[in-house]
Amino acid sequence: MNILDLLENEQTIFSTDGLDNKKVLKLVEKTNSDYINMSIGIKNFREFASSQLQGEYNQKIIKVKSLVNYFDNWQGIQEAFNQIKLEEDNQIQIYNNLKQELLNSLRELLETTKKEFAISKYDLLDDNYVLCEQGHEVVIVGEHHTYIIEKMIEVFEQNLLVNGNFDSIQGVELTANYEKVYYNVNLCLNKINELFSSKAHKLEKFTQIVKEMENVGFRVVFFETYRKDLEIVGCSQKSMQEYEKAFTKKYIPIKKTLQKVLKISLTDICDIVVDENEYSTTEYDYLNENENSDQNNNDVAQNNYNDINQNIQTQNNIETNETISSQDENSPQLSNNIIQQQIEDTTEQNNLNEQPDYNQNLNSQNINNNLQSENQNNNNPDSNPNGIKDINNF
Repeated sequence: MNILDLLENEQTIFSTDGLDNKKVLKLVEKTNSDYINMSIGIKNFREFASSQLQGEYNQKIIKVKSLVNYFDNWQGIQEAFNQIKLEEDNQIQIYNNLKQELLNSLRELLETTKKEFAISKYDLLDDNYVLCEQGHEVVIVGEHHTYIIEKMIEVFEQNLLVNGNFDSIQGVELTANYEKVYYNVNLCLNKINELFSSKAHKLEKFTQIVKEMENVGFRVVFFETYRKDLEIVGCSQKSMQEYEKAFTKKYIPIKKTLQKVLKISLTDICDIVVDENEYSTTEYDYLNENENSDQNNNDVAQNNYNDINQNIQTQNNIETNETISSQDENSPQLSNNIIQQQIEDTTEQNNLNEQPDYNQNLNSQNINNNLQSENQNNNNPDSNPNGIKDINNF
């Protein structure tokens, strides 16, 4: 029989009967014990490797391999991944330790039989171990029958090799329901276009903020969708709380900023309960200052514009009066022509000044009409967006 089959069946090779030398007896007993331990180790590792490919443990590996692809920069999931991988490494190490212990005992026994004899219950014929008849066991001593031990060492070294299945198991693609995130994004973008269509800088700035809200919102929803799975694969509560706090700190200020500036109510995207009063809106304060600054600049520009017009008007009046005075008193028709021209020039200038307001009002009316049409086609996924709450879900 093949020595590997004998090993798995826990059939020991060496006999302790008839051994008078205590040192040899102790060594044979240890060799037989290591042999049995190796047999048990083979079965244990086989069961572990099988659990990696099916059942609950297999699902755990698939989950951690899937999740680590979506949280690749988060230490919490990386630690869980490493811990599951370490479980395989530990099982392989236990197995290899048992193997090495058995090989060490066999080599020591081989060395001992150069001077002291040991007894084998099996003989070796054509690489097969054949059980001897009782009373006709094989004596191993000096150069006699050492091949029995030597063959065992050779086969065990070459064949008692194992690998786990962790690396061969693939993760799966994960997704989540981002409907409420998309709703908030579309609501904000529509409002931004309505308010800042004529202000390119603000349009770009607030569009960028909405993009940041979208990215963080994806992370929030994905995290909450797979929160239980993160616990199953071994993420610690501390690391999960720290991760949740990090994206909360990012999301809430953006949400409050957009609600205040755009005067809208964003729907909750998950069930995390947060005291929003604990979070400031630095982005809002910054943008609000810019808004006031822009308004002040506009007021100054308007005042300057009015002053310039007043100066032009005054200068025109002076020039007109001088022209009139220089004419012959008997030429009233010429004076009337100059005055009429001045009136027409002034009227034309006023029309030019009023034209941009008319165009802007027309553009605003067209945008409002388009947005009203679009809003009629959008359905709110949240049936109760009641505005900003002191303690609010995301």
